[in-house]
Amino acid sequence: MYLIILAWFNSILSTSLISIFALSYHEWYDYLWIIPIAAGCILVSHLWNFVYFAIISIFVRMKGDFAEKPNKFYRWFAEECLYFLKYFIRYRVKKEGFEKIPNEGRFVLLINHRSNFDALVNMVELRGKEVSFIAKKEISSVPIIRKYIYALGFLKLDRDDVRQNIKAIRKAQEYINKDYCSIGICPEGTRNKTKEALLPFKPGALKVATLTKVPVVMITMKNTELIGKHFPFRNTTIFMRVVETINYEDYKDMSTNELSDYCEKKMRESLIEMSELK
Repeated sequence: MYLIILAWFNSILSTSLISIFALSYHEWYDYLWIIPIAAGCILVSHLWNFVYFAIISIFVRMKGDFAEKPNKFYRWFAEECLYFLKYFIRYRVKKEGFEKIPNEGRFVLLINHRSNFDALVNMVELRGKEVSFIAKKEISSVPIIRKYIYALGFLKLDRDDVRQNIKAIRKAQEYINKDYCSIGICPEGTRNKTKEALLPFKPGALKVATLTKVPVVMITMKNTELIGKHFPFRNTTIFMRVVETINYEDYKDMSTNELSDYCEKKMRESLIEMSELK
């Protein structure tokens, strides 16, 4: 939000200065040339926000596969940049049931996976909740972004490396137990590119919850896959629903597979209901 205000302030200031030097004009239409200049100032100011983002990443030092703990400064900075990005790529969110999210303590967040924007949307809408995601290793190869997700405590999974995945689960457990952050997971394991509401869950994704004994928050989303398709000419309306928060006392007698089946059923039902939303 601060970056948006800074961008607009720079734009307004620049345009105002230009207007002062244009006082020799007398007719209203003589000032129309200021409009494209103001738009250009806004665009340049927004582009500078991306430059800031790149510059700050230079100072991230990557040691090992995972950060010792998420960096609070980089989380704040990333959330501010993502909040700006929300308006730049033109999406809005209609939320439902967010009062079900715990106000205190850590939790495991389950989300359905339709788009590469899924985790980013959740980071913006859950600002202040300090959620780090378990993500596929490919995202760690993206320049600049790889440093931020490292600093934010994102944990990479490698479908072909069981040992790496065990390390990621253990680190997620450590983050929660030490109260560093909550953990977000896409239990489908990959993006759902089908017409089905939900892909079958990978039961191992729920292992973090059963190990840490924290609440499990289920969120379903609709239309995140349209963000890239609509940009830059159309707005996208995203629907987000907190389906349920299940506390440890309610699932302590379930096996990991049973918990996975329960969450999958609840989230599938929610997505089928949300299919009617427009």
